[in-house]
Amino acid sequence: MIRALSCCAALLAAGPLAALSCLPVDVATSYQWADEAEEGYIVLIGAFSFDARGRAVPRPSDINDPTPLPAVAASFEGRALAEDGFTRPYSGTVTLTPVCWGPWCGGYPAPGPALAFVEVREGALTLELGPCGGAHFAGPLPGAAERVEACHRGAGCEAETLR
Repeated sequence: MIRALSCCAALLAAGPLAALSCLPVDVATSYQWADEAEEGYIVLIGAFSFDARGRAVPRPSDINDPTPLPAVAASFEGRALAEDGFTRPYSGTVTLTPVCWGPWCGGYPAPGPALAFVEVREGALTLELGPCGGAHFAGPLPGAAERVEACHRGAGCEAETLR
């Protein structure tokens, strides 16, 4: 947590001329992050659908005070990670929430197949979409589901680049 706050402070202090440098992320890194988070997460694999028309990322009028895109309700059909793998059917609404880190903002993913690390907030599901990714992986990603299942079983969770 302290490292994350230091990183954010450094990004904010750098000003608008600095570029955002994102570290590569994969599903194992994201699994570890979600597993260690104080918030509760579930992992979903399946397809998101929502009306993507008119949802382009707008250019901020003030790069030092960006406004994230509004949250959008998406339908999800697929499976949730259970003790024995991606075996629990899930159909429902997931709120897609783009977030900003300093002047850099995340956007909406393309509708379609994905693997996602979704936060459970007061019984509702929220997928936060930051500028560096890590919570949403557009699919199909060969081996991604198996990799997450291995992490969940405790059978090794070393990072690999699957993107």
